[in-house]
Amino acid sequence: MAHEGSPLSQARWPRVVALSVVAAFAAVLGIAMLMAPRVADDLGFRWPVSKLHPLTYAWDLLAFLTFGSSFLLFRRAKKHLAPSAATARSRDNRPPILLLRSFRDDETRVLLSGWSASPWGTNTTLEELVVDCLAGHGPVVAIGRPGEALPPLGAAREYVDHGSWQQRVRELVAEAERIVVLGGRTGGLLWELQTIAEMRRLGRVVMVLPQTAGGRAAVWAGMRGVLEQVRPQDLPADDRVIGQGLLVTFHENGEVSLSTGDGTAKSYREALAGIMAQSLPEPGAGAL
Repeated sequence: MAHEGSPLSQARWPRVVALSVVAAFAAVLGIAMLMAPRVADDLGFRWPVSKLHPLTYAWDLLAFLTFGSSFLLFRRAKKHLAPSAATARSRDNRPPILLLRSFRDDETRVLLSGWSASPWGTNTTLEELVVDCLAGHGPVVAIGRPGEALPPLGAAREYVDHGSWQQRVRELVAEAERIVVLGGRTGGLLWELQTIAEMRRLGRVVMVLPQTAGGRAAVWAGMRGVLEQVRPQDLPADDRVIGQGLLVTFHENGEVSLSTGDGTAKSYREALAGIMAQSLPEPGAGAL
């Protein structure tokens, strides 16, 4: 059961245009509201209340929120433009890159230049960051959350019936050039990791760990439990993973590598670029 994205149906075009127009209007209006008291002073007009009056602060806050809402509206318009997995793969015939994650982590955000996520949620999600780094290596696809009205920004979604998702994951795991796992703790994600191990495809996995030490500790505890059944002697020490772990990769010669960094978007980009620059062996050659 597919949920089509781009090319847009005629029913979606009006929504994209309307959202974009309203977003642009909100941005212009917010800037105009912020500038109004200053422009009034420059032109010699008296603003109704003093600059220190509570109403002035309330006006500035309203202007700030109006401007900020434009980012949310633009992001929603972009979601309407998101292609389906079928469309993405029709445009790029290279083997897909499969993104696996817990549905509840779809909106997990990353630090940008050392700053925390903005109050409007406009900073990059971890998925968007990862997909941006991988897009040049093949179409990035993922199984979509059942029932969602719009896909999150990031990987192209394929929507399947509840009873067939596990079989579809197995098929995609077998096809994928790379398998990127955004670390999580849900039963579905741990089943996917176990399935990858059983299919001897760990050598194609890039495991992306959360930014915070607390998040890494919780995620690594669950994922280590699955991996210990396959590679107990090769796993990195817990304190290294929890300290600054970003990526875990598995090599055909039996080694397990840990990429570290400070958890900013830049550190993830650099680590992913290094991993994707490494060549993979031919399918079936010493598969893990």
